[in-house]
Amino acid sequence: MPHLLTLTNVSAAYASAVPVIRDINLTLDAGELVAVLGGNGAGKSTLLRTLSGLLPCLTGRVEFAGADITRSAPHQRVESGLIQVPEGRQMLAGLSVEENLLLGGYVHRRHAEQIAQGLAEVYELFPRLLERRSQAAGLLSGGEQQMVALGRALMAKPKVLLLDEPSFGLAPLVVADTFAVIRRLREQGMPILLIEQNARKALDVADRALVLRAGQIVASGSAAELSRSDEVKQSYLGQATSPI
Repeated sequence: MPHLLTLTNVSAAYASAVPVIRDINLTLDAGELVAVLGGNGAGKSTLLRTLSGLLPCLTGRVEFAGADITRSAPHQRVESGLIQVPEGRQMLAGLSVEENLLLGGYVHRRHAEQIAQGLAEVYELFPRLLERRSQAAGLLSGGEQQMVALGRALMAKPKVLLLDEPSFGLAPLVVADTFAVIRRLREQGMPILLIEQNARKALDVADRALVLRAGQIVASGSAAELSRSDEVKQSYLGQATSPI
């Protein structure tokens, strides 16, 4: 059975043309959560920008839902169901919570019933947003803005959800709440590619994971395997390992 999302030997660069990610091979299957770990500058967000079409591939091929989308524009990828929750939430601060959510459903704007159903599902997942639906998004706390960012993405009815550092800038209790929602989405069968610096939280919810360093994959395997890896423990989980 073909993978839902496949990257084959993908490299990408910014204006300097020096590759930031190199020879990336990655797959995501239906109902699976794959975590991408790595420190600052490892290439994690560049990987998502390439997947979203915001950065072109220098080399390689991207396939999604059986189609080659290597040269597809960002809006075409969104319309096909490849939806990203960007790092930092990126709210339209002057618009209300509900207006921000409705922007996520723009691709389904001709289907009023689907939009209404999507709003109801988001408010069920995030009851606090229902209470604040008329409030300006810029006045929300960081955790509430993360709820809006997730809800906005879900309004687009994603076939794959791309999460870029969902714990960024959040207090520990809010991080726990955010990952509880990610776990719930995974249990509902949502395919997720999770980019995250909090390796402990990411490995706790992931099926598989890979580690990026200097733009290349240096380790991959099941979440359980990487959790036991001495290198991952030392570099990303803050655990010392016993000498051999």
